[in-house]
This record gives sequence, structure tokens and C-alpha cells, in this order.
Amino acid sequence: SRVSWLACLAGLLAFGCSGDRHPEVLVLVNSESPISVAIGETYAARRGIPGRNILPLSVPLEDTNLTHPADASISRSNYETLIRDPVARFLETTGRAQEIEIIVTTLGIPLRVSGPRAPDSLWLRDTTGASVDAELALLSSQQDGAPGVVNTTNPYYDSAESFSQFRQRHPDSSLRYLVARLTGY
Repeated sequence: SRVSWLACLAGLLAFGCSGDRHPEVLVLVNSESPISVAIGETYAARRGIPGRNILPLSVPLEDTNLTHPADASISRSNYETLIRDPVARFLETTGRAQEIEIIVTTLGIPLRVSGPRAPDSLWLRDTTGASVDAELALLSSQQDGAPGVVNTTNPYYDSAESFSQFRQRHPDSSLRYLVARLTGY
């Protein structure tokens, strides 16, 4: 009947617009910046990412408008306390460490983990600096917190399989998450 067809169509449209199309994506926002929060919420709404997959982190800022260069870096200890540990705790306590495959950081989440400068001849091997994205990609792996991964290649590079398939076939791989960054709406 026409009524049941319309009810079915309405249900499909509601599901398609419900925000649950991409439960594999986790969006990180800095709750200290309204800009960061707005970027994350706008992205989630437009891409069908459930609201429960927006994780607010509280990372202190020099400027909540995100114009101060110091806000692009974070110390190793602050990265671990303010970013890594809350993300790992969220994944563990929600039981979604396997469901989440993609972590999206927004403007307001620092770009770099700073560390003491190593001598140039040993820099790649001994540095403790890294990109926040690279650190998050290795979260909960044997490489977690071990920057300076000389002679390490991206095991997913040039792969034809989906990332979900890659993770299932390579459960011991250091690459646990794909990480992307949003700097605008």
C-alpha cells in the first residue's frame, strides 16, 4: 500500500540522515576552542558520524581563536596526558577500539609532539618529537610512544584492500588507525 511504502521511505531517509552512517570515525575536538568544536560538529553532521564519536579533549591554548603558533605543538608528557590517554581510555571503556578505524583531528588539536633535540647524526633514531597524527596512528600498538622509527615503512602503503580488511589480516601491525586532519569547515 502507499502508506506502508511512504513509511518505509521515511524510515530509510531517517536512518540515512541519522548520523550513524560512519561509526568507524572518531572526531577529536579541543573543548578549549569554540572553533575546534564547531569544525568537529559540522564535519560529523555532514558526514553522518554519530555524536557519540565526537571526543572533546581539553588542551590548554594560548589563543582560543587558534592563531598563536605555540598552539601547534605540545610536549610529550602533555600529549600523553591530554590526548593519547583520553583517546585510549575512550576506545577501551566504550569497547570500540576495533570499530573505530579512522581518527580525525580538528584545528585546535596540536600538530606536533615536541621533544628535546637529538644530534643531527642520530636525529631520526633518537628524537622524541613526532606528529600527533603519526602518534595516534600507532595508538595501542607495540610502537605506541616510540617515536624515531627509522627503517619503518607504512605497511598499508599501496594496499588494494580496505583498511578494515588490512586490520583483520594484520592484527599485529603497528598501524592501528588512519588519521586525518580538518582545519576548516
